[in-house]
Amino acid sequence: MLVTQIKQDGILQVEPKGSLSVNDFNALAAEIDAMDGREEPLKGVLIRSESFPGYEQLSDISAHARFVNKYGNRVPKVAICSESAVAGFLSFIGQIFTDADVRRFRYDEKGQALAYLGE
Repeated sequence: MLVTQIKQDGILQVEPKGSLSVNDFNALAAEIDAMDGREEPLKGVLIRSESFPGYEQLSDISAHARFVNKYGNRVPKVAICSESAVAGFLSFIGQIFTDADVRRFRYDEKGQALAYLGE
């Protein structure tokens, strides 16, 4: 499950609270779509999770890839706050397959990550 919060400054905060599923990526897509009509455009996404939660099913990995393919170029910046080695790998992959500026921060560096997204 993903817990999301849209900040007034155009930053979408995302916190995984368990294994990821296709429903999570569909809900996240709806959040991004809803931001299209807002006065404050989407500036970036903050993903914060101390460890990588994994996927419910193997097919959820392809749902994640489809989400990145469709929405990756609509998000200008992504900050990943995590201690997980998988987060480092995902940030590297994100830079290859999207136009987003993807940066990794330690889990306790949420303030720095928000400052980066707000630049």
